[in-house]
Amino acid sequence: MKRPSELKLMRRKLQKENDKRFLTLTPVSKENWPYNDDINRIAVFLSLYYLAQIFDEKNGVIRISCNRTTMDQNGQWEENLSWDELMEVKRQCGYGESYAVEVLPGDSEIVNVANMRHIWITPHPIVGWRKK
Repeated sequence: MKRPSELKLMRRKLQKENDKRFLTLTPVSKENWPYNDDINRIAVFLSLYYLAQIFDEKNGVIRISCNRTTMDQNGQWEENLSWDELMEVKRQCGYGESYAVEVLPGDSEIVNVANMRHIWITPHPIVGWRKK
């Protein structure tokens, strides 16, 4: 566990980095991607507000993992991405016209190590409304 002074320095450094970023998500070059050994990651986008990572889950399914770029007092990513914010992230990543689902797993399958949200873009709508 980090000390409050270390957390304050981390948040200050992150804020300086965020101040250089655009309001909209922009692609991040591969050499600057956050460390992760997931070979399915195909793109990373970053803005002043969000980090979005795109994963090819095979069979035409794409996963977008998203979190805020600001930290709370405990050194965790800020919480509470709204539905509207998730829609905007999906749109800015190039999937605005695609259907996506968010999954709430069974209790024994929960993995909750960071304040991230995940949505899956499916090749065909699974459920949803149609205006037609």
